[in-house]
Amino acid sequence: MATTFADHGTLVADTVTTVTLTSVKECLRVQNRGTSGTIYYTFAAGTPATPTVAGDDTYAIPPGGADEWTDLGQPGTGFIVKLISSATPEFSVEAW
Repeated sequence: MATTFADHGTLVADTVTTVTLTSVKECLRVQNRGTSGTIYYTFAAGTPATPTVAGDDTYAIPPGGADEWTDLGQPGTGFIVKLISSATPEFSVEAW
């Protein structure tokens, strides 16, 4: 999915979802809006590694949680975020 600054959706269990933000400012938020299932994710200005459920070198967000990244220092360049879960939680990826 390619979007300018925000994307919201529902993950498919055990399937990587890729979100491309084309106009990121300096901050990024990844939110697990679900009530079950941890979301694992990676992100980069280029191509991030592919995450796996409970895998090494991934960030984890429990149900109802969120991660916020500030001062990323790459305004306007965009980011690619890859997400996966063993469940089907709703998610939001936003930049400002």
